[in-house]
Amino acid sequence: MKIGISLTSNHPDAKDPRRGARWMIERAAAANRAGLASLFVGDQHVSPTPYYQNTPMLGRLLAEWGKAPAGCLFLLPLWPPVLVAEQIGTLAAIAQGAFIMQCGLGWGEARFAAMGANIKTRPSAFEEALDIVRCLLAGETVSSSR
Repeated sequence: MKIGISLTSNHPDAKDPRRGARWMIERAAAANRAGLASLFVGDQHVSPTPYYQNTPMLGRLLAEWGKAPAGCLFLLPLWPPVLVAEQIGTLAAIAQGAFIMQCGLGWGEARFAAMGANIKTRPSAFEEALDIVRCLLAGETVSSSR
């Protein structure tokens, strides 16, 4: 069995945003020293508490991490697929070990509305985004009809 860590990106007690960010950095370094097998960060939007966006935060955490696998969650219906592919490609290039993309549907009608997305189409939006991201990461050309 392998044990990894998934760091929360929400920090309700962090009155100073740097404090929550420092908490995540320190946890990633400690997890690396402890020999944990993987590192992940989540995805969250429209949070009532301080939230650290997954892509830049994981980029910073990778400096503390080493060669074990790492990745982050993307709530695909809330992201433009080209941007997701660019961010995954960048993180995979930075990571010393394997990069693992986690993906999810997301939840909360208010969250979807705030992001300009329709929660009723999230299954099809998820499937379309996943298809586009896979194609782009494989070096294929995609069109707006895909």
